[in-house]
Amino acid sequence: MVTFLEFNEAPAGVPGDGDIHRLILRVASYDSLEFWMDRFIANDVFSELLRLDPTQPQSIVFHDPEGHEVELMVSDTKDAPLVADADDIPAEHRIRGIEGARSYTTIESMLPYAEYMGFRRDGDRLVFDGQERSGRWYFSEPTGRPSNGRSTTRSSPKPKSPSMNNCLLECRPFQESKQRPLHRRHRYQTIRPAR
Repeated sequence: MVTFLEFNEAPAGVPGDGDIHRLILRVASYDSLEFWMDRFIANDVFSELLRLDPTQPQSIVFHDPEGHEVELMVSDTKDAPLVADADDIPAEHRIRGIEGARSYTTIESMLPYAEYMGFRRDGDRLVFDGQERSGRWYFSEPTGRPSNGRSTTRSSPKPKSPSMNNCLLECRPFQESKQRPLHRRHRYQTIRPAR
């Protein structure tokens, strides 16, 4: 689940080390990337087709109208597609669901916390396998910029507590206690089922 909250009065944030900086959406094929690239060009949306590393999934990176960084990726998932109807987009090129997120950190630094939360390592990404769907966590080279607890958009507030991405670090004491973790953050709560 992804939730977008608007806080127009908040200043723009700049993602730093440990921050999630990109939402990744699934597409079916390279032809779908070509379709989206043509659509972006026709609508004057700056985008970058990433073909630099043939061992990595191919993708397009762009910014949505509110400044969020979004990646369309050819996914190798076996999940059934979650496709919405769209009259102006051919069925074979529609978005097929959420692939995951990308953060400025290394897999090695997140692995102990992610494994505790149920992720498994799959090459250079982490995968969370649900009963019907999976999610992936990809990594970008850290920027050297500290996390300031803000997202990449103008619509996110500066938290009074550490970055949401650092909640993994805050949840660490639950490893020893084996209690049902409850992490309070502002007005929102995240509850993870007990093991």
